[in-house]
Amino acid sequence: EPTGKKALFQRHIIRLLGLSGINVLELRVEEIGKDEAPFDIIVSRATFSLGEFLKMTCPYIKEEGLLIVSKGPKVHEELKEDDLPVRNAVKEVIELRLPLADAVRNLVVLQCNRA
Repeated sequence: EPTGKKALFQRHIIRLLGLSGINVLELRVEEIGKDEAPFDIIVSRATFSLGEFLKMTCPYIKEEGLLIVSKGPKVHEELKEDDLPVRNAVKEVIELRLPLADAVRNLVVLQCNRA
């Protein structure tokens, strides 16, 4: 999360929930360096297509690691248009309803295929 204020909030929630082993990096995915990697999980908002996201993040994820992307209500249409490697990487799509906005978001869980 490149925005300091959002990263601070994420760290606060991690502390409140008593979670451990979680690092919030204040940088964009394009700025990840080899010294920060490899990661168990990378989480991102819907700033890229799933194909672009896979290309940028797979080099930094552990062998069995997961990528989790928040996408909007049209994610299923995007998945139909994506190429086979992207469709094969998708492990699960979890639909979420935002309670105050009456909007739908989807968490797309992916795993890099290293064949």
